[in-house]
Amino acid sequence: MPEGQEKRPVIVSSDMAREVRIPPGQVETKKWPVLHYGDVPQVNLAEWDFRIVGEVEAQWKCNWETFRGLPWVDVKCDIHCVTRWSRLNNMFSGPSTRTVLACVVFAIATVSDGVDGYIARHYKQKTELGSFLDPLAD
Repeated sequence: MPEGQEKRPVIVSSDMAREVRIPPGQVETKKWPVLHYGDVPQVNLAEWDFRIVGEVEAQWKCNWETFRGLPWVDVKCDIHCVTRWSRLNNMFSGPSTRTVLACVVFAIATVSDGVDGYIARHYKQKTELGSFLDPLAD
């Protein structure tokens, strides 16, 4: 658990409120099935990174330390695998999607503010609204 986050928000999946939580054809398991083949690779956290790339407006990347420093939540949910097993009452922890997307939006805003500033200086453009908003954005 990241330092200073001893009490995190808990998100409970709405699926857990269903009267029948195991879909037809699924079998409940109490333990985790083997989800990999072979040895589990060792991860060097000094080289680990999390990236949002591809068809995005601005790519985003952070290292393990930054990722662990984001606010975390606990998510309680059921899992239903296509191989016909279900595991109920799971708890997963990590930054919420909303938190990660907020970091991406902040990165986009930072880049666009820099580009906007460059264009304004290059073409000597200045507006009263821009003069007011620029210090707020910075």
